[in-house]
Amino acid sequence: MPNYQKRIVYLSNEQRQELFTNGSITVGGQTIIYSDNDMYVTPQDEPVTDVQVNNQSIVQNGVANVPKASTSEFGATCIMPSGGINLNSESKIYIGSASEAQIKSGTGTYWPITSPRQHLSVFYGLAKAAGDSTQSQSSNPVGTYTDDAKEAIKSMLGIMEWISLGWRKAGESGISFSDGTEVSSNAFANTNYILVAPYRKIRYMQAATTMTAMTIGMAFYDKDYAYLSGKKGLANQSTNDPQPDEIDVPDNAVYARFTYRKDTQTYADFSISGYGYPCTVQDVQVNGTSILSDGVAAIPLGSYGTYGVMKLHSNVGNDGLKIDNGNLAIYAAFGTDMKQGRQTGRPITPFTQDSATFYGLAKASGADMKDISNPTVGVYPEAQKSAISQMLSAPVTVSGTTPSITAMAGVRYICGEVSTLDITVPESGDVEIIFDSGSTATVLTITPPTGVTAVKWANGFDPTSLDANTRYDIIITDGEWGLAASWA
Repeated sequence: MPNYQKRIVYLSNEQRQELFTNGSITVGGQTIIYSDNDMYVTPQDEPVTDVQVNNQSIVQNGVANVPKASTSEFGATCIMPSGGINLNSESKIYIGSASEAQIKSGTGTYWPITSPRQHLSVFYGLAKAAGDSTQSQSSNPVGTYTDDAKEAIKSMLGIMEWISLGWRKAGESGISFSDGTEVSSNAFANTNYILVAPYRKIRYMQAATTMTAMTIGMAFYDKDYAYLSGKKGLANQSTNDPQPDEIDVPDNAVYARFTYRKDTQTYADFSISGYGYPCTVQDVQVNGTSILSDGVAAIPLGSYGTYGVMKLHSNVGNDGLKIDNGNLAIYAAFGTDMKQGRQTGRPITPFTQDSATFYGLAKASGADMKDISNPTVGVYPEAQKSAISQMLSAPVTVSGTTPSITAMAGVRYICGEVSTLDITVPESGDVEIIFDSGSTATVLTITPPTGVTAVKWANGFDPTSLDANTRYDIIITDGEWGLAASWA
């Protein structure tokens, strides 16, 4: 065919189909015709002088051989069977996806896990890492998993584990060994109850030296020790290598009791373990009383006679309490509080007791306190000190005809007519007592302070022999020296 050259041409499926149908096709500026089972192309203006891959010539001895691609060299590739990459009918490649069976069984080295099955990968991977084989062999549908696989994962992650609950002995009566029904709710009080709320399963196992069948009765109770249900467990052992048996704990069970019988044999110990969460809070209590109900622990508000949570009154500080970063403390009264008599709830503390004493006396004396600036400790305004002194020096009126006075230094006592008068004298300071002796002379008894035998009187005064119808004014100094005056 003139002006055409016979060539081997690589065409896509669509291009070949068009060429076979139409007899010719134009590709890259060249016309290709199909004749006598061969393909011919129009000659190029310039012949091919070299073939390169990544700017490197691959022509050798007139042959351009494209090399096989490797980690160090660009080149031609093909699709590896079961290598995780697929090829469609149009020679287009795409990523394959591991099947559910491959994920579950851990096969399919090259197949990638894509997002629709990522949850399967996570769970099956954890189950396999935890040493579980039940999941890979199960026929569970997608999204459902065997209990053994779930428990194995929890144990591996430290979420759940078997925790020993101790050994049980014969004689723990109160329940039936045959079915766990309650026979007596008061047997052994609460001493033989076991806390089972944190556990999903209970495991029981005979001692290693036991070789006979055992029937175990288990009674389950709620948080108030109310009987819920009973179950029977069988531990059939025939060797010195006993294997544990397990039973599920009811959802609402908090406590359990156990008893057992061995056929025609003496009783032996058996161990109890619980499968659940380590360091789990089993109950929430306030002052020893459970506040757990239906899985919710509602801590009550505190009140009179009831323990609970509290908060400060809205009038913080004025009620004598304060809270700082959760720490509760007394809100003490300041000098101004005491001076003006405000903030009734703030208590007086040792730090301000001197001010409290002075302000209290000054206020009781009727002195004006509101204009007093806070004094230095021990230094107080003269006007208020004078008012206090006048108040304290005011005489004390004593009523009755037979009074008994424990005298205080610096105080003047005024009595009426008395038939008897008993006076206990302080050991220091001056005391003045005025009284009337009536038609029947007053009987005067004076008790001096410790260490003083008797009061020494001037002018020959004798307190044991008083005149009738006479007024007496006596002064005793430092509990030992006396001076008396009288007039009819």
